[in-house]
Amino acid sequence: MVSKVKKRTDFLERIKDMSLNRRIALVVFIIFIFIFFSFAIIFTYRLPEGYSFGVLDVLATYHMELMFLMMALGVAVGAFAVYALYEKIEIKQQESGITAETLLNFMGGEERRIIMFVVKNGGTAYQSEIGRLEGFSRLRAHRALAKLAEKKIVSLERVGKVNKVMLQPALQSALSQKKVQEEIAAKEALDKIG
Repeated sequence: MVSKVKKRTDFLERIKDMSLNRRIALVVFIIFIFIFFSFAIIFTYRLPEGYSFGVLDVLATYHMELMFLMMALGVAVGAFAVYALYEKIEIKQQESGITAETLLNFMGGEERRIIMFVVKNGGTAYQSEIGRLEGFSRLRAHRALAKLAEKKIVSLERVGKVNKVMLQPALQSALSQKKVQEEIAAKEALDKIG
């Protein structure tokens, strides 16, 4: 039992030690093999009765059992692809966090506070809510939001007699990451002190 677990972890470690391009090639190859066998099973099911195709006769005989096996293999292939490519996904998330943080560094204090307030509210807020923030007036909030809308960071939508502020979706997803929010909260605390 211990040797099986050790072999499995050794295999997974070898995959993690591969370069990212080799892992991508491996995932593509495994997905190709999976698709090939799926089509082979479908093809053999459509063969006329009594037709013999050599090696593929086994696929025709145990068609239903192999379909269930292919479903399970599909889940396994998907899980393996995510495991093998997780580093690439992680790198992209870190890059988006850095980009969002850089964008916030170029903004003034009022604009940064507005953006963080909108992020905390799920990407939308009303202009009247922003005007009630500490240190803001209705006019100050209007001017800051006009600058942000001009830069296409937020969009303003008229809803009845009030303006609804919506953060751009890409920026919302980048800023809503936990690590980025913690860094921004620390910067806000330093800004309040200083």
